[in-house]
Amino acid sequence: MSCERPKLCALRYGRHVSYADMLRCHPAVMKLEHASRGLPPPDEDMARAKCLRKGVETPDLATVKDLVRFYIATSKPQIDVKPTVDSINTVMEWFFAGFTRVTGTETDEEERSEVYN
Repeated sequence: MSCERPKLCALRYGRHVSYADMLRCHPAVMKLEHASRGLPPPDEDMARAKCLRKGVETPDLATVKDLVRFYIATSKPQIDVKPTVDSINTVMEWFFAGFTRVTGTETDEEERSEVYN
C-alpha cells in the first residue's frame, strides 16, 4: 500500500488513516471544526456521541500505550513522584472495562496483557 501524502498518514489496522481522522475526537480539534462551520462548541454529550458510540473500534496497542504514557506524565500520585505499576494497571483496567461498557466493543485480552507488562 502506498500513500500519496506519507507525512499526513499512518498505518492503522493494516490500512492508511490520516492523522486528521485519528485526531477527530480530540476536544480542541472538535472545537475548531465546529467553529469553522459556524456551530457552537461541542459539549461532552456531543463528543461522546461522536467518539464513544456503540460499535466504535477498539483502539490499537500504540494508542493505548500513548494513553498510559499520558497518564504517567499527567498524574499526581500521593505516595511517590510517579504512579506505581499497580496504580497504572488499575487505571488501565478501568479504561478497558469502561470502554467495553460504553461502546459494547470487546477488547482483545492478548493486547490488554501487553499493556499490563
